[in-house]
Amino acid sequence: MPRETENNNSREKADVINPGETIYGKIDTRTDSDCYKIYLRPGHVKFTLKNPTGMNFRIRIFRDGHDGDDVIDEEVSTSTTLLTRVCEADIGVDEYDYYYIIISCNSPSPTFSDEDYTLRVVYTSLTLPFNINQRKFPDLEGQCAATCIMDIIAYYGLVYNTSWNTASDVVDSLLEEVLTSGVLYWKDFPYAAFDNTYKDGNVSASTIYQKAKDSIEHGRPMMLHYYGSNTHWVVPVAYDESSTSISTLTVCDPYTRNSSTATNTPWSLSESQSYNANGISSFSYGYVTSSPE
Repeated sequence: MPRETENNNSREKADVINPGETIYGKIDTRTDSDCYKIYLRPGHVKFTLKNPTGMNFRIRIFRDGHDGDDVIDEEVSTSTTLLTRVCEADIGVDEYDYYYIIISCNSPSPTFSDEDYTLRVVYTSLTLPFNINQRKFPDLEGQCAATCIMDIIAYYGLVYNTSWNTASDVVDSLLEEVLTSGVLYWKDFPYAAFDNTYKDGNVSASTIYQKAKDSIEHGRPMMLHYYGSNTHWVVPVAYDESSTSISTLTVCDPYTRNSSTATNTPWSLSESQSYNANGISSFSYGYVTSSPE
C-alpha cells in the first residue's frame, strides 16, 4: 500500500493519489497536517478516513483554484472513539478538476502513537457526460459496443475537448474512427485505452459484479457484454453498496425504450436485460476494461 511522503503539509507539497487507492499516513504532532491531491471526473466520490485508536482527526475536501477555503465537504467530531470519518462529494460534468484532501489533528490534548491512519477514496457511481442513444442515430443501429466506446471516450476526454457539447458532436467526431478501427479489435482511441484481451465466456456473474464494482471505484468505466440468443453491450456506472447481485448494477444502456432523445437515462442491468434480451433469463457474460490514455 502507498503511504504519505513527508513533508506533505501544504497544497504545494501534496502527495498525488488516485481513485480506488488506499494510502497510509501519520499525524505525529499537534500542528502536523497531511495534504493529498487527486484528479476527479464526474461521479459520486466517497473519502473514508480511519483514525488511529483514541485519536481525533479532521478531514476536509477542497477544489483546486477556488478562493480561500472553499470546502466541498468536511468531517470533524469531538469524539475520540469515532474511528471512521467519511466525506462525500458529487462531481458534476463541468467540474473535472484537481481536488485537495487535508487531514489534521482535532484533539485538544492528543497522545500520539505509532499507529497509522488510512485514507481510501472511491467512486460509488460514475456520471458519463453522454449516454448516447443509438436509436436516435441511424448509423449507430446495431452498434451498441461502438456507442459504449464513444460514451467512455467522452467521459475521459470531455475536459480536453470542450467542443463536445452534445451527443451529436460526439457521434460526428468519433463514429468513423471507432467503427473503422473495428471495435472488437480493441485499441487506443483518443483519450481512452481499452484492454486488448476481451474477457468472454465462462465469466461468472459474481466475477462480473466485482469487476464492475472495481472499475467504478477506480473511475475507469468498463464495458459489460451479456448474451444468450441476443447480444448487447452496456457500461456499469453504479453499484448498490448493500448488495452483491449483478442485477442491481446501474448501467448506461445505448438502446432503451425512448427513441426520441439523443441521450438515455441509466437504468438497472435487470431492466436492460428484460428489454433487450426478449425474455431470456440466463446469460453469459464478458467484459472489456478501460483506462485514460
